[in-house]
Amino acid sequence: MEGGSDEPQLQDERAEVVELNLRQNAYDYLEESLRYAERAVADSVGWKFAIVLAAQSIELLLKARLAEEHPLLIRVNPESGDTDAPTVGVESAVKRLHAAGLQLDDEDVRRLRLAQRLRNQFVHYEVKATVGQLEATFADLFEFAHVFHLEHLGDELHDHIAEDLYSAEAEMMSRFRRDLVRYQGSTVVRWFPSEIVDAQFALNVRIGDKVYDRIRRSSPDDLLGANTWACHDCSAVPGQLHAYGCDAERCPGCSQQMLSCACEWEWEYVESIDRFIP
Repeated sequence: MEGGSDEPQLQDERAEVVELNLRQNAYDYLEESLRYAERAVADSVGWKFAIVLAAQSIELLLKARLAEEHPLLIRVNPESGDTDAPTVGVESAVKRLHAAGLQLDDEDVRRLRLAQRLRNQFVHYEVKATVGQLEATFADLFEFAHVFHLEHLGDELHDHIAEDLYSAEAEMMSRFRRDLVRYQGSTVVRWFPSEIVDAQFALNVRIGDKVYDRIRRSSPDDLLGANTWACHDCSAVPGQLHAYGCDAERCPGCSQQMLSCACEWEWEYVESIDRFIP
């Protein structure tokens, strides 16, 4: 009987250890990402490492929240009870959090998927992107981490960041608290830069059983024509793919405006691309 009464306490202690380790690892990765972001002002290569580390931090924050429901939920096969089994990825973590009653809106899920695609892209492939694209994407990911921590882990992320990084944190917060930012020569709502980056991974659209190449800005079939202007709606520059929901993208299936056509289409994403810019 005594052994049975001690078991719940041992389970709680294990859960606390798992949660604390995940959180501390997440904070370590996020702090290091801010350090690279600081250095990126003088060395644009720093944005690459900042994004990779921010993506890793976000994944760990998701798992930390999942571990609050039960420590085994972060394992690929929780039914086995194996505490050394591999842990889940972002997609599975989001699904399990949803099943536990934690709702993430579509924009947050999009940002999570973009973070993972970018991490894979930077680690395994060459990336061609402007400094503005990388900076804006990092700010977007940092905002997600900040809001998710406050809403779902119970306190300010600021309380877990080293004092020497307060200025870098403040700069990122001032960036995502603006409603409008300058990007690719246009004034756009602050989340559009990361949507542009995300859209470059959706090379094709599927309509029924057919797959079509998407039409790039300034190609002969583009609704705006083969000129050198940035898109008036989503700010995609010549050579880029339009952002999701842009009113200037032409459907490759019916040749009408994609936003209002009758085709039932869906984007098909790839893990790597050969360019963000022409």
